[in-house]
Amino acid sequence: MSKHTPGPWTFVQGGSGDFPTWNVRIGTRGVMTLPSTASMETMDADARLIATAPKLLRELAWIRQFIHKDATGPGVVIRNASGEEIAVWLDRVDAAIAEAGAA
Repeated sequence: MSKHTPGPWTFVQGGSGDFPTWNVRIGTRGVMTLPSTASMETMDADARLIATAPKLLRELAWIRQFIHKDATGPGVVIRNASGEEIAVWLDRVDAAIAEAGAA
């Protein structure tokens, strides 16, 4: 499916004191350090978003299998699903978004 390094990717704040670093551990392949180019709050949010990218992609691909273009018009069709199934889909999406720090 994708060519990126499989997850999990994790956010790791390093450094100390006046010299913090924002790192993303990329599976078992190593660590990516983000350059300190913004406020600490922004760098923290950026690193968390990058770290959750594989999970966001996985959840988006998973939910996409249930949503199809409507062949008869401009809308979309969600496969015949119960309210409970849709609630599970939304919970999975909400969890991934929250982990990315966007909730």
